[in-house]
Amino acid sequence: MEAGANHSQSIATTLEQEPITYPVIDARIVGTTMADALEMVMSRAETSAGGYACFVNAHLSVMTRQEPKVRSAIASATYAFPDGMPVYLVGKYLHGLDIEKISGPDVMEKIFESERGRKLRHYFYGSTPEVLEKLTSSLQECYPGSNIVGAVSPPFRELSDEEQTAQLNAIRSSGAQLVWVGLGAPKQEYW
Repeated sequence: MEAGANHSQSIATTLEQEPITYPVIDARIVGTTMADALEMVMSRAETSAGGYACFVNAHLSVMTRQEPKVRSAIASATYAFPDGMPVYLVGKYLHGLDIEKISGPDVMEKIFESERGRKLRHYFYGSTPEVLEKLTSSLQECYPGSNIVGAVSPPFRELSDEEQTAQLNAIRSSGAQLVWVGLGAPKQEYW
């Protein structure tokens, strides 16, 4: 079998496998390693499988008990990774899983470190124009060849239906495979 065929078969297997999860308050957290989390995320991006990942820390896990909307957003996520030491420790020691802490910034950095990840089309949504400019410039400088297809800082207010539709259309038309959302919790989980 050719190398490309092996890679495609590996992607299909990754997408078909249900990841191991464990409970933290009212959230189901994916218990995995960083390497496997990267494979899950990049495989979905490469195949345009869609979905979204949440990076759950202690505060967000508590909110799953207090806020039905947060609980629903995390329950609906394709992956809810342990982005916080308490959430990670519950899986590692209470449930005895061989897992690692998986934070959003670490995932982003590792994806950009890999040639495979740099080839993906990335879009950044959130924060301020200044922060986005600094982030995208830094990524381009540190990881030459990074394929950043867009970066938008939405207004710090509720968007009208027309504005939201326009921004979603801009993301779709960019051809983005990975959209990095930085609106702060829990706003980014609702997005």
